[in-house]
Amino acid sequence: MASRNLSTRIFEPALRAAGLRKGRGGQGEAIKFISRQVGHSSAKLTLDIYSHLMEGAEVEAMGRLEERLAIG
Repeated sequence: MASRNLSTRIFEPALRAAGLRKGRGGQGEAIKFISRQVGHSSAKLTLDIYSHLMEGAEVEAMGRLEERLAIG
């Protein structure tokens, strides 16, 4: 079962049944930390499985970088 299919068919309904909202990926935690927490053997495996949850993270990161580099 593909990870997105697993999320749609099992994980999201379980969240709704528990009265919890779906979290958003890429909330600023280091990928190595996340990888260890979910028990993956490597950060690459974590990224391969969950990268779709981090959509938009690059845009947010570039915005923060632009703010830090702004002169004036």
